[in-house]
Amino acid sequence: MHRNNKKSSNIYIKAYKELVTYLHALFAYYNKILDIDSEDFSDWAWFKFINKLYNSPDVEKIHIVTFNYDIWLERILKKHNIEFDVSNLEDRQKKVIIYKPHGSISFSHKVKKEKEAFNIRYDSDSNDGNIDEFSLNYENIDTLNSVNAIIPPAGDSNRLDFKWAKEIRDKAKEIAQSLNKEDELLICGLSYWHVDRLEIDSILTSINPEIEEVKIINPSTPKVFNAIITTLFDKVIFYSNSKPLLL
Repeated sequence: MHRNNKKSSNIYIKAYKELVTYLHALFAYYNKILDIDSEDFSDWAWFKFINKLYNSPDVEKIHIVTFNYDIWLERILKKHNIEFDVSNLEDRQKKVIIYKPHGSISFSHKVKKEKEAFNIRYDSDSNDGNIDEFSLNYENIDTLNSVNAIIPPAGDSNRLDFKWAKEIRDKAKEIAQSLNKEDELLICGLSYWHVDRLEIDSILTSINPEIEEVKIINPSTPKVFNAIITTLFDKVIFYSNSKPLLL
């Protein structure tokens, strides 16, 4: 019988905690050196597309589900004065809503640690917490949160039971269920690895199968994903890049 051992003495659990800490530090450093202010980015195809939808009176809401830890998208939107909410952390009724079920370096836990006292927490709750324990922080992002709200790939283990992540994922599924056939679904750059497949399938299977606009933007979509997406939806269009979105 195989038992899921989550004791802090488990070497794999320790390695997992170290990976989470490393990822948070890595993406925080990447964010620090990324100079967005000196460039315009108004010619970036995805920004043009989002901006067009944002300014269209025919578009009621723009829901963006992303599994990225970085805040590249949020910084671009802020730079161009496109207002947005981050689901479960904000509810200002903005037109653009961003869902980050794998967490983000912008998710700041209410409990901080001094740099001199910082160490890796190996106890089982070092990645968990209720969503109301977090706030959004886009300035001076550091790695000293007592709880790192980041979920990295972890083989076939059950990594989806963190309370804060479940609340965001459930909200994304709720929105997916609310889509009607006249709405448009865009899927960009999805890897569909086995570590994410169960979670992605739970969202995709929540969507109305009669939705009329399903567009996949990916230069090399996995064959297994192609098989699944064309089974779930009748009308699927594949693009190798985002340029056709601007036509």
